[in-house]
Amino acid sequence: RDQYALQTRRDLLQAAAVCFSAQGYLGTSLTDIGREAMVTRGAVYHHFENKQALFEEVMLDQLTTCVAELRSATTGDEPVERAATALTTFLQLCTAEPFRTIVMEQGPIALGWQRWRELDQAYTLLVIKEHLQALAEARVITVEITDVLIQLLYACLHEAGDLVAHAPAEQRAGTQQEAVGLVLRFVAGLGDAGSQPGTPD
Repeated sequence: RDQYALQTRRDLLQAAAVCFSAQGYLGTSLTDIGREAMVTRGAVYHHFENKQALFEEVMLDQLTTCVAELRSATTGDEPVERAATALTTFLQLCTAEPFRTIVMEQGPIALGWQRWRELDQAYTLLVIKEHLQALAEARVITVEITDVLIQLLYACLHEAGDLVAHAPAEQRAGTQQEAVGLVLRFVAGLGDAGSQPGTPD
């Protein structure tokens, strides 16, 4: 029975991802999801309190997959190459379904911006910090890795992801390449630990 219940839950998450990606959060009903999963509406409520709770689980599943793919893609020893690969992989995910629609587009609509940000940061900030620490250990960057730095880079990455995700198809590859290059130049600039504008030498 437990195995059947677990499989039903998995089927519902998969069906919900399909429906939310195709129809959006507001355009999808629990009946739609139950139909896609070939279970009753009652079975949906047995596993999830409401549509928002189901969407949150779908988004968490997408974020878990994203982090796993980022770590799987960055197995080399050279920290700059690893950071570039992670960035490229992330931007590619931002254009792929169902990640693009569920996380990048529908997440703030379904959960509200604050809750969406909490969930997204819980998964992505750690990955960003790991790459910054590796770059610092290799002396590629020489500034202190603070929460402010991590948050600024997080914002930069998500703006890049949004640009790539919404670029016209014929411009997507070029936008992605430019975004990767600019973010890496920004990170490389953190290697200059000398005097900063507005501060004494």
